[in-house]
Amino acid sequence: MTKKLTKAQCEARYEAYSEAANHLKQYSALNERHSMKEISEVAGEVQNQYVLQDSRNLCGGNMMFWKMGGDYTTNIAQAEVFSEAEALSQHNMRNTDIPLPKVAVLTLSRPTVDVQYLNESEAALISDELFYVQVNNRFDGNDAYWVTKPSKSTTDIGQAVLYVKDDPSVGENVKFWPQSYIQTKTRSSVAAKSLDIHKAFEGTAIQINKPKKRKIPLHCNGCGSFISAANYYAGSCQKCGTENRS
Repeated sequence: MTKKLTKAQCEARYEAYSEAANHLKQYSALNERHSMKEISEVAGEVQNQYVLQDSRNLCGGNMMFWKMGGDYTTNIAQAEVFSEAEALSQHNMRNTDIPLPKVAVLTLSRPTVDVQYLNESEAALISDELFYVQVNNRFDGNDAYWVTKPSKSTTDIGQAVLYVKDDPSVGENVKFWPQSYIQTKTRSSVAAKSLDIHKAFEGTAIQINKPKKRKIPLHCNGCGSFISAANYYAGSCQKCGTENRS
């Protein structure tokens, strides 16, 4: 059940939805895989949608989400969508699955490129005037780093600078990729460090369960039998007489 929002909270959520729609519009200009109809509907559609983060693992610095059809993904476009009740139910069954409002995730996302899907033979067939420049041998998980200016780079392809091929000002140890080719290889992902968990849940009824501390069983150092904490620190083992406090 969703809480009744205050006027200030409603205004904050409206701004978040608008920001998500604007973000996808900017991403569309780069990728051109989203239609204008999809973009115009984003803010309303995602209002009551959730995705599940598998908080046990990251891929580099990227968050991992439940993927449609099974498995996990860093690509938000492939993330399975849940209602608030469905997401919360799964979280209650396994507290490492974190239900996140899709609007919050979209707002934090940025376009990145998984190097596993780059193919030099394919790229060689494309004749572009401008190129993205990849930094060789530097990755964040599977994400490539792209030159923003000499000696500076980022995994966010939206911030990368375009160059003419073999521009000497870029420096060494780099690789040039055609602009139009890279634009077909982008995906939208979220850096874990960008998430403010409290801000993400503002105005929702979601409450995150803290992981329960696992009790480590104690064994007698002599006979190896299980022993309670009280008996472990109280004196000798009742079975074999070993002093476990030393």
